Amino acid sequence: MIDTSQSPWRALGWPGGRGAGMPLGRTALTLGLTLAAVEAGLAALVIALGLAREGIQPDPLVIGTAAAFGMALVLLIQSMRGYAWPRLRRPEQVLPQLLALATLSVAAGMSIIGAVAARRVLDVYDVLLTACLFCVLLAAVRVLLALGLQRAEALGALRRRVAVLDLLPVGAVLDRARLQQLLEAEHGCRCALELVAAPVHDFAARSSENEAAAEAWVADCIETVRWAEAITVVALPSTDPARLGRLLEALEVVPVRVGIAVPLARSPVGFAVTRVHEEPLGTADRAIKRLTDIVVALAMLLFLGPLLLLVAAAVKLDSPGPVFFRQVRSGYNNRRFDALKFRSLRHEMADPLADRLVTRDDPRVTRVGAFLRRTSIDELPQLINVLMGDMSLVGPRPHPLNAKAGGRPYEEVVERFQRRYRVRPGITGWAQVNGLRGNTETEDHLQRRVDFDLDYIRRWSLWLDLLILLKTPWATLKGENAH
Repeated sequence: MIDTSQSPWRALGWPGGRGAGMPLGRTALTLGLTLAAVEAGLAALVIALGLAREGIQPDPLVIGTAAAFGMALVLLIQSMRGYAWPRLRRPEQVLPQLLALATLSVAAGMSIIGAVAARRVLDVYDVLLTACLFCVLLAAVRVLLALGLQRAEALGALRRRVAVLDLLPVGAVLDRARLQQLLEAEHGCRCALELVAAPVHDFAARSSENEAAAEAWVADCIETVRWAEAITVVALPSTDPARLGRLLEALEVVPVRVGIAVPLARSPVGFAVTRVHEEPLGTADRAIKRLTDIVVALAMLLFLGPLLLLVAAAVKLDSPGPVFFRQVRSGYNNRRFDALKFRSLRHEMADPLADRLVTRDDPRVTRVGAFLRRTSIDELPQLINVLMGDMSLVGPRPHPLNAKAGGRPYEEVVERFQRRYRVRPGITGWAQVNGLRGNTETEDHLQRRVDFDLDYIRRWSLWLDLLILLKTPWATLKGENAH
């Protein structure tokens, strides 16, 4: 195993240690979510106050419509990548466009709500004054945030964790200082480098011992670099292309940017850098997807609360045992979590590792459980998993650890299976709304599902998520392959 007990990441508190440093990706995601919520809330508040000045009382309909315009503003800002880390640090890059969108959103919101609620045209001067007030607030929030981030970076509190995989031959010395300068220029922020050197340095050498050691190192290396926020492979042109290709292919399961740095004496920066894999969702995309998950999951829990209570009572009365069934599943970046479901099997026959798939007319399924499974109501407690951050509303479905297709574990059937874990698993997904619900009884069925999952990751957009959410009720009512 690769020893990471002395890792500088642990000294900074990544992962499991104590320290002042914070991983940049997590911070950027949290800031993006918070800023989007603040800007949407400010927009709704300013619109409501502007309407109150015009004599329009802020009843629930007015407040809800104002909030909808606030959310629309956030989506417009996201469409121009206004929540990306470089634009949080340097707001002058995007501030003119932001102020134009802010003016348009507030003016349109006030005018439309005024026309519908009061059936009159609002005074143009008051509308523009309210829009200008919101622009001042928006600019102040952005500038103060940027100043705070720049100060935190200067103190070394925010750093991007970069794993450097050293494949240089024996005797070659890695110029770490110049590499760090290059990576910080590329990422636009300070970086903390974690050097992971191959036990067999001469990757160009072709021998059975080197081959076995290199293969073992590649497999072990994947688990070591899962905590990284970016990965750079340092290699010479003479590095065995087959081995290098296998390493880069193996790194596709890690949901971060992967690049190759080749030392070049003639280069003014000392290296030539090429990107090989990009992260499936950027920081801004993750922030807006997470915000959508939280808002929609909370709304669904509130709206479906009475139904959930009735289902819980029915499960409890139908057969002895707990209301909920917990099952360990693999999630984002292959992390384990407890997926929640309404119990649909008899408690004494529970199968937490899914050694045996549920089949049609399975005697283990309770009377209430059969209905819950057919309608997918048993999956609704996973809204709690969404709020906890283990899952998303939309994404590849998480599978039990021992699930099999055609008698073989999923990872053996589909070589690319773990690439599904580059995004959070979902309650529903692209495969499910295309007729691939329920069990994966054959290898072909599993292969088709994985193909849809990977296609979803490649094509992801907020609009695709909304399309899948809209198609899910119809796919559920059809009840195909659900038992």
